[in-house]
Amino acid sequence: MQDILLAPLDWCPHPENMIGMHLAGDSMLPAITPGSILFVDTAAKDRDYLQQRISVVSHRDLGFKVARFQRISGSDLLVSANYKYPPVDVSNASKWKIFGEVLWWVSRDADAHP
Repeated sequence: MQDILLAPLDWCPHPENMIGMHLAGDSMLPAITPGSILFVDTAAKDRDYLQQRISVVSHRDLGFKVARFQRISGSDLLVSANYKYPPVDVSNASKWKIFGEVLWWVSRDADAHP
């Protein structure tokens, strides 16, 4: 059996470019819990547009990173919600590729029973 999740079309500015992906790790706690399904608009790649937005960035050796994108003093940073993780400098566009903007996510209540 396959689970299906439907969303209003106006939640997806580029429906043909929307993908879902699972969040691993606790870097976005308390905002987004580990195991949440992120819905990412892969058409949103402009670094100016992504200012202060939760974004997915990829690195060929380090994989995907999810955090708030911030442009500060000429540097592009990913700032995690969980303060135990330091910001990551993603300014080098040849190594760090913008994958897209996280538009919304679905999380399971940690106290809920399966």
